[in-house]
Amino acid sequence: MKSYLLPATLLLCLHCTPPSLDGDDLQKIGRAAAQPMGEQTSQHPPTPAIPSGIPVPAPERKELHGVIAEIIYVRDYTYLRLKTDEKPSDTWVAIPREELAEGQHIRIVEEMRMTHFVGREAGRTFDEIVFGTRMP
Repeated sequence: MKSYLLPATLLLCLHCTPPSLDGDDLQKIGRAAAQPMGEQTSQHPPTPAIPSGIPVPAPERKELHGVIAEIIYVRDYTYLRLKTDEKPSDTWVAIPREELAEGQHIRIVEEMRMTHFVGREAGRTFDEIVFGTRMP
């Protein structure tokens, strides 16, 4: 990233300029200040921005548990329809891809919820889905 000194900085410093500098000297300083200083390096990598439209995880994580009623496998995820004791009794969950079996009891830590989620690879839109990770 090229860095430029702002001319306003020069104006702020005029009050502390020694009297031995004349107008020509100040113009030279101003031209030098407007030149790029070169690449600046940082000790820390830039902080990535959160893409718009993606929900930020809630600070409190909820645990879900239920019996797997339906499974849809896609490349990176496993979509599960869980029968739970909570309302609604059927909850769709997406976890990192894992081979599971219908009828299996599973516990999930909720990372985030999304509504009207379009699962292109799954070929359907989920009214509400929980993204999470499986608990052992």
